[in-house]
Amino acid sequence: MEIPYTVSARRDTGLFNAKVGIWLFLASEVMLFGGLFSGYIFLRAGVRPGVDLPWPDAVYVHGPFIWLGFLNTLVLIASSVFVVLAWAQLKMRRYGMYQLYMSLVLICAAAFMVVKTIEYNSKLNHHFGARLNDGTLLDGALVADDKHHCPGDYVTFEATKAVFSLDRTGVFRKLDPYFLDFAVLKDGAELVVRAPGGQEVRGIPELANWLEGYASKNPSERRVTAEFVKPVTFQFRRKEVFGKHVFADRVPLFRGNELQGRLIDDTVEIEVHTVDLQMVRDEEKALAWAYLGEGFKAGYDQHKKEKLNDPLHRSFLEKGGTLPGAQLRIWQHPHPASEHGGEHVAGSAHGGSGASGHGSGEGHGAPVVSIKSSDIHFMGAHGPKFGTYYAIYFTMTALHGLHVVGGALVLAYFLFFGRKLYRKNPEHLANRVEVGGLFWHFVDLVWIFLFPIMYLM
Repeated sequence: MEIPYTVSARRDTGLFNAKVGIWLFLASEVMLFGGLFSGYIFLRAGVRPGVDLPWPDAVYVHGPFIWLGFLNTLVLIASSVFVVLAWAQLKMRRYGMYQLYMSLVLICAAAFMVVKTIEYNSKLNHHFGARLNDGTLLDGALVADDKHHCPGDYVTFEATKAVFSLDRTGVFRKLDPYFLDFAVLKDGAELVVRAPGGQEVRGIPELANWLEGYASKNPSERRVTAEFVKPVTFQFRRKEVFGKHVFADRVPLFRGNELQGRLIDDTVEIEVHTVDLQMVRDEEKALAWAYLGEGFKAGYDQHKKEKLNDPLHRSFLEKGGTLPGAQLRIWQHPHPASEHGGEHVAGSAHGGSGASGHGSGEGHGAPVVSIKSSDIHFMGAHGPKFGTYYAIYFTMTALHGLHVVGGALVLAYFLFFGRKLYRKNPEHLANRVEVGGLFWHFVDLVWIFLFPIMYLM
């Protein structure tokens, strides 16, 4: 028994069933993305100056990815043309040409996702920002420690004791992910622990066995403290510290574990690409200058002066208006490497190493500063946690990316497994491709709205 109206149109609607279904589905998709776009508008319009974090300028957020985003727009538009041509070839019973155009659609989809993957990797793994206690935002990249192959947000701690939580028994054989998997023993140091009974335990596997046995013999105890035979220096990511708070004599870790000893270094090395002082009350006393030095401040002041003297901007100011984009570019100052990128500044009063021009990467001579943890209010990659803009950006672009992948999988199924249906009833396959093409057009349309809003405004 065949399902009716899969090929022929219904008399009441003039459409075959799948076409009615896809239009109903697209109506629900409009409500989904319409709600997200409305949320974006409310979040952006609701920013209170001086209270909430300023909405970033997309030009500085995305940089060179603006052109890649524009390229992705052209790619999706081309793919929409190709899917129409593929459908038309089926209507003309030219299966070979249908395969060609549908293959081009899938190539466009793959190219789009490759660009998005590169962009996500750049934001999540290579670009970081540090908001200092006075509101200064320093954006840039973490500087790698070439000796230990660690990014610049590692904490160095010399431990004399370790406190282990015994609340979870039976997990000590997996001690690596449980306690010390993220730690790097500096200079090939050996982990040797003296247990409470005087027994020496060497290495993580033996330590795991000892902890498991100790927990089973002492079920009433919740924690046990063991001393290191020799002080051991650890390096680990700041995100592995419970609450991300490092103390002078201890480092609290997850699941109740703790290292005790002395803190050697908790500074963060950042190659500074931009400085944003919108949340700073007194620019002259901003913490940024304590780290970046007078040379960078002079460049910043000159940049600000040039913007304020811009005729268009000045005319708006005289009339009591503002140009939000231009105004933001005053406070968010990109580092002009050609002016003072190679300048070396003496150490700051806050314990940083000052600014030097030995940075690498996209900064091309941007200053590198060592910032004390005590001066950092918040630090992180340009991911969803970094601010409201990044949260809504990743939500909407990731959801759109899922639609691209889903649509590409459906069209790929028609391409690779559609020959049997084509031989049986070419019109049936054409109807299926038409339905898939309607969804693909919607995916393209969403990106046409997403690109200017997220990348240009």
